[in-house]
Amino acid sequence: MPAPVPAARWLAAAWLVMLLAACGGASQPFEIGAHKGTMKVPAGWSVVQLGEKWEVRKGEASIVLHDLGPVSPEASQREAARIMALWQGGNAAGAQARISRLHGIASRFVDEPQRRPLLNTMLPLMAHGAPDIPAPEAAQRFADWQQAIAALPRMPLEAMGEAALPIAGHDQRRSIQSREARTFGGRPAIDYLTVTRSTQGSRKRIVVIDNDGHLLAVYFGILGHEAHLGELDQVVRSLQFAAAASERR
Repeated sequence: MPAPVPAARWLAAAWLVMLLAACGGASQPFEIGAHKGTMKVPAGWSVVQLGEKWEVRKGEASIVLHDLGPVSPEASQREAARIMALWQGGNAAGAQARISRLHGIASRFVDEPQRRPLLNTMLPLMAHGAPDIPAPEAAQRFADWQQAIAALPRMPLEAMGEAALPIAGHDQRRSIQSREARTFGGRPAIDYLTVTRSTQGSRKRIVVIDNDGHLLAVYFGILGHEAHLGELDQVVRSLQFAAAASERR
């Protein structure tokens, strides 16, 4: 497997769009949030990088690869440690932006009764004046947050998949026709096939992959449809992930 090549860094508050020529099914590196490795782009399709999303496009149709962030206690602990180092390094604003994203992730992927105590430990770090608090107080706030993370149970992958479905465009107009536990690129996944509730047609596929506690969802964009199920399958089956943090020694 070719070594992963880091993706370009995006300008703040902007989406940097880079069109990559499709290589007729040849492997190319990807880096989408914590997800790194190689993938194959179907012939005639191109890749557009949109920060935490990559889109594989042909005309108006698109297949989305979406980093949903850290959802396991272990992955969340690693991310909290990185955020604390960023804060202590003088970039409190950058740290707060990442805490805000984790707040949104926790709101979706952490069940009650653990959700409210966890969110309450994050709010003091997100407050407007938080960057000005003394270093010992900031360290205590981070310690409280990490303690709340450590107390979280690990959510089963199927439950995480169900929580991720609305992000992939699933709503009350559609029903789940099938769900299957699978493995892609050596990572456990839940593979959903959904249909329109009224007609039982317009099949769409949503794949939610657990990459060492970070979720990656693969699904159709707004104008993607069942005519491109083969291309989505090609993309998902081609995914090869770089060694995860817990696998490196």
